[in-house]
Amino acid sequence: MNSKEYTQILEGHKKFNILENGRLIAEEFISKSLILSGSFNPLHNGHIKLLEAAKNMTKLEPFFEISISNVDKRNISLEDLNSRISQFYNIGKILITNSATFEDKSNLFKKSIFAIGYDTAVRILDNKYYEKDIKESLSNIKKNECSFLVTGRKINGKYKYLNDLEIEYHKGLFSIIPEENFRLDISSTEIRDKL
Repeated sequence: MNSKEYTQILEGHKKFNILENGRLIAEEFISKSLILSGSFNPLHNGHIKLLEAAKNMTKLEPFFEISISNVDKRNISLEDLNSRISQFYNIGKILITNSATFEDKSNLFKKSIFAIGYDTAVRILDNKYYEKDIKESLSNIKKNECSFLVTGRKINGKYKYLNDLEIEYHKGLFSIIPEENFRLDISSTEIRDKL
């Protein structure tokens, strides 16, 4: 991405860009798709296989997505963003947004399914990530006809499933990716720590 494209997204003049093998794709509308959002720092086989497993379940067109802004971290610089984008050559299409929350993403990509790990589901259900009421945000995601497909994650030595979460309201928003469909105990944090 060049600095103009980066600034357009960062400042909200453009909602998102779609890239494939580093090139901008001229598509203006994404709906009813499968999206795996992340920082991809670095991209690893767990990301790739998760999106593949979710695609086999949903039969939807798959995309990776990186948001320049993030509720937990500082904005990704243009240099860092381009470095992360370069990992996706011959891997798949990637969406570049400035949509830090899944509510924001659902406003952009209506009728889509977001493939997520258990750890992300925990954050989605944590009140501290919401300026307004969590139920209102999840209701808006539901109004946008979006939902989540959740895989288990190994956390502190124990494999955690969707069933380990309390999702009394909006149960219909979350479905499980069975362990036999996908399990790969790897994380970007572990890879960074080893480096």
